[in-house]
Amino acid sequence: MKRLLILGGSVLQIPGIQKAIEMGIYTIVLDNDSEAPGAKLAHEFFQISTMDFKKVLEIAKKKEIDGIITLASDQPMKIVSKVGEELKLKTITYDAALKCTDKGLMRKALKEKMVSIPKFLVAKNFQEFREYHLQFQQPFIVKPVNSSGSRGVQLVKEITQLERIYDYSAQYSSSREVIIEEYIEGEEFSVETMTYNGETKIVAITQKKTSETPFFVEIQHMVPAIINREQQEVIEEIVIKTVNAVGIEYGPSHCEVKLNSRGVFIIEIGARLGGDFISTKLVPLATGYDLVANTINISLGLKPNVYEHRESAALIKYFYSPIDGIYKDMLSIDVIKKSEYFYETNIYIEKNKKVNRLKSSNDRIGHYILKGENSIELLNEVEEIDSNVKVEIEGEIK
Repeated sequence: MKRLLILGGSVLQIPGIQKAIEMGIYTIVLDNDSEAPGAKLAHEFFQISTMDFKKVLEIAKKKEIDGIITLASDQPMKIVSKVGEELKLKTITYDAALKCTDKGLMRKALKEKMVSIPKFLVAKNFQEFREYHLQFQQPFIVKPVNSSGSRGVQLVKEITQLERIYDYSAQYSSSREVIIEEYIEGEEFSVETMTYNGETKIVAITQKKTSETPFFVEIQHMVPAIINREQQEVIEEIVIKTVNAVGIEYGPSHCEVKLNSRGVFIIEIGARLGGDFISTKLVPLATGYDLVANTINISLGLKPNVYEHRESAALIKYFYSPIDGIYKDMLSIDVIKKSEYFYETNIYIEKNKKVNRLKSSNDRIGHYILKGENSIELLNEVEEIDSNVKVEIEGEIK
């Protein structure tokens, strides 16, 4: 029986644990939280930080693992790569992991390979931020160099309290380094890929919708995106160029792009599966491609499965609050469950609990997923649902 080490036992990792067990693979899960949901699912569990290289390597050697993965988390990829290099497993290299988890290194690598990206500068501290921001026209984007889930990302339209702007983004960066970058107008997409032995396959292009400025939190994803053949080819070409530029040779990647009249711009890339249920639910529902199973196969040194592509569509919409307040109820939620396109719905918070204004993905309070024959019918259904289903929030907490 093959032995797979999975870094992380959170909800994000559960699809990987479940899929590996379904595939007849012995699962070993590590997490710093002894109460992590994945702890009870795995064949073996160890309470170890996924960022502790020495201890992770010790377990990997002791258990004689055949592969190592983490699903939708960025930072553990550095440990995955170091263990992979040490044990000669099919993982990305440590150099590629660094480029995919540090947005500054990522942009430098893409710039060197002539990949189209926004103008950017990395500020190591407030003094550099104060100096560098003068080189950008407003509005511009400020974000931490190593964070995810929209945490710390903000659009700066006017300079009022410069130190406060810096501190908001820097608090989410382990080094307090931030990136200042040109704001790119346009439609936003993400692209899921799978790479084996340096050859990359484009699996799906997701059309994204984000909240209003200044925080740009993702509130809707749809597969496939509604684009024409020319747009699809341009996006696919630049994404493959991006995968090669950061040096991903094995495994999945999740690339975020923007498209406008000037062309396609790469916003960032992660050497992992896409989060927000894109990889675990939307892509399989819409295409039939099992990204999780193929990520596991590649980690074990096996070729990705060949599959018969299915032309369907899937969409996820998130519930959230526009203010700080108390969550009371989800009005008319039965409208969703009665939809002919209904797949699932989930509310993450109990009634009468405090909720925050939407600033990052952690502030979202639930979701629903629809599946159907094509994307246009799902968009029409979302419009109908959203005209009936309302989040009831009481008051505003000062």
